[in-house]
Amino acid sequence: MAKNVLHKMSAPKIVQERTWRDEKIFIYFSPRGTGKFASHPVPGDWVVAALRKPVSVGQEVTWQAVGDCRKLELDLPEIFEEPRQIVVEGNSASATLKDDVAPGLYLYEAYCNGQLATGGSAPGLIVDP
Repeated sequence: MAKNVLHKMSAPKIVQERTWRDEKIFIYFSPRGTGKFASHPVPGDWVVAALRKPVSVGQEVTWQAVGDCRKLELDLPEIFEEPRQIVVEGNSASATLKDDVAPGLYLYEAYCNGQLATGGSAPGLIVDP
């Protein structure tokens, strides 16, 4: 019998380094069982899903509101390139972090249809170089 000279080789392990985290930050509507406010058709709150989101310098960050968000507004800290006050008719907006940002926690505000989106006490980004 002929001996098989081919040996089974394991596939090489490919390690792909991520330069930054490119996930979206989601904002969603959370209804509650209380009475309606005069200015809001349904009782509830807009909520930032990621209370503290890790990001990296130079990264583009995208916020995506799911639900009936017709107007998305962002009030961003100085770690972002201009413009830092973003208003879009729709449910998605992006901004890019500067390249020279010091590591740390930076808070921001997001609004859907004029209503402040909550996220704990305030949503924030953790800059991780």
